[in-house]
Amino acid sequence: MGKYFTIRSQSFDDVAVLTEETKINPLKKRERPHTLPVGEALRVGRPKSIAEYYISNICAQGGSVIDDSEGGANGTTNFQTFLLVFKSFIGTGILVLPKAFVNGGILASSLFMLCVAALNTYVMIKLSHTKDACGETTIQAIGRRAAGWPMELWVSFSVVFIQISCGCMYLIFMGTTIKQVVETLSGCSAWALDAQPWVYFFSLVPIITPLVWIRDLKLLTIPAVAADVLIVGGLIYIFSYAVNEVADHGAKDYSLFNQKDFPIFLGTALFSFEGVCLVLPIKNAMKNPLDYPKVLGSVMVLLAIIYTSFSVINYLAFGKGMETAILLSLPSNSVPVLCVQIGYVIAIGLTFPLQFFPAVQVLENLIWRPSPTLPVSDYGSVAEQKAQYKRYYQENLFRFFLTILASGIATGGETNFDHFTALGGGLCSMPLLFVFPPLFHLLLVPNLSTWEKVIDVSIATLGLGLTIYTTTQTIIDWIEGHGDDADNPCVPI
Repeated sequence: MGKYFTIRSQSFDDVAVLTEETKINPLKKRERPHTLPVGEALRVGRPKSIAEYYISNICAQGGSVIDDSEGGANGTTNFQTFLLVFKSFIGTGILVLPKAFVNGGILASSLFMLCVAALNTYVMIKLSHTKDACGETTIQAIGRRAAGWPMELWVSFSVVFIQISCGCMYLIFMGTTIKQVVETLSGCSAWALDAQPWVYFFSLVPIITPLVWIRDLKLLTIPAVAADVLIVGGLIYIFSYAVNEVADHGAKDYSLFNQKDFPIFLGTALFSFEGVCLVLPIKNAMKNPLDYPKVLGSVMVLLAIIYTSFSVINYLAFGKGMETAILLSLPSNSVPVLCVQIGYVIAIGLTFPLQFFPAVQVLENLIWRPSPTLPVSDYGSVAEQKAQYKRYYQENLFRFFLTILASGIATGGETNFDHFTALGGGLCSMPLLFVFPPLFHLLLVPNLSTWEKVIDVSIATLGLGLTIYTTTQTIIDWIEGHGDDADNPCVPI
């Protein structure tokens, strides 16, 4: 088999591999490329390329390489699977959870987080059962099998929107954090205080764009590990600072339930739990896939404890006036805080292309006809090579403008960071979590009991209702101008 292939359709479930005969004689009339199921195509010994990386890492936070073709004796152990799942959920979303608890109330938010963890575990296990029943390898392909191309398009839209939302959230966090650091280091000078946030957002474009142009994401493996270390170190520092703040000055005022802003909490909480796309590749990569429910349940219990305890202690430490991103509520005139902020900016910058990559792949395959000769190579005629380079630079230009667009969206969403996050969670995370998995399980898994059907219908109906409610309430609240970030005054170092 040749090493150059393409995705034949936008469903990402088939990989077309050019035959050796066609590769040797490029002038021979081309026949329809030979297609293999993704699992078989990934086993032919070729290096992992763009499409394979996308298939196995569609929603991976932090850029972990999950090869879903290495199950069996060469698969990951239960402990390795535990780490993969845990790492995929711990990212920047946890930084906005404390403000989400302000919107929801400390008691109501804690109970909801526990319920979401339990329900999330259930639906992800059911999604893996659906995959086993129908044999598809991606959630988009499962959606197409269940309800045709409209469902596949809806699932793809949800994935694209949530990934772009994450990218915009990254830019907002990086821009606002850099602005605060510059203000502090400049001694709160007038020029730094007068600078608009959009200046910082768009100044990141020349730095981010070359990273987004990278096709072989394995080049970012070491930087991704470094980013994970910086993120974990920052979370530990924030948690310890909040504990000391409560011990020294007592707990700030809090509410048990905030009915008015609870929809904002719902969207933000689900944004942090979005990880359903990881179910299929991680399970397929396990040495003992039958142990997956046990491993997944353990991770969800730990995540529920970490999310809840981190949010509660920061709520008690900083009160209702905290910033949407908790890191911006720390005293900016502290050297350790500045180090943590700079480290977080670096970490997020390194993981930005990994977060943006799935959305870029989907959009590029919608705009351009999939090419059987990507990536650029010396294979084929001169005309073919020119076509490869033309497609390569067109994609680079598209990625550049997509980064510009994300910066523009970040500029518009900066003043209502919590609403922006909640909108992404309500509009896209909610269907990915609580609508698609039970619906696909109901339609594709045979011989379900009556109780299983009732549970699937109930969860899907609840998820659809919450999607509509959370999205509409978030938009209404945003239009009315509620929930703007607190004004954190500059303090020179």
